[in-house]
Amino acid sequence: MTVWDEVRELIENAGLDELAARMVELDDAERREVARELPGYLRPARREAGSFEPWRRRGGRGEHLRVAGAGSLGGAAAVATWLNRREFTIFEWERPGDTAALIRVISAREPGWRADLVSRLVLRVRTPTSPRLLLVLALLRGTGVTPPEHDPLVLGWLATPPRRSSSGFGRQCRRLHDYLVRP
Repeated sequence: MTVWDEVRELIENAGLDELAARMVELDDAERREVARELPGYLRPARREAGSFEPWRRRGGRGEHLRVAGAGSLGGAAAVATWLNRREFTIFEWERPGDTAALIRVISAREPGWRADLVSRLVLRVRTPTSPRLLLVLALLRGTGVTPPEHDPLVLGWLATPPRRSSSGFGRQCRRLHDYLVRP
């Protein structure tokens, strides 16, 4: 069984946590093998569906494919493009189920690569209510990258409740958030 066969089996039959754990374990050669095969796996499935309706609506494994791409594709530009493919569209009112798995596979990459990826993903946030905003904010926190000036990111950050904190600063942030977004 090749590495691609193993990853394909995980995409089709396993949970996101299991897939993410395997993607993190891949060495460079295995990662290249999966990256080479992944786009070819997507094409026939897209043709069978016959439309650009998001994968979630067709019973597809879009979140699994996103995790596999984030864990295998080589360049940050390629991963940013893969994560934002039309087939993997998530609507504004949906909450993505792959955020934790994506953070896990992306965090296993080199710091410079992660910084490049998050800078690219920030610019792909189009609205302050983007369902991908939580991923971008988590990656910004994790990398420490100063985000580019981008209005949808700033508005989304203001609208996102701060994480729980026992510090006085955390309470002040929550109060500021509540003041700014109150009806």
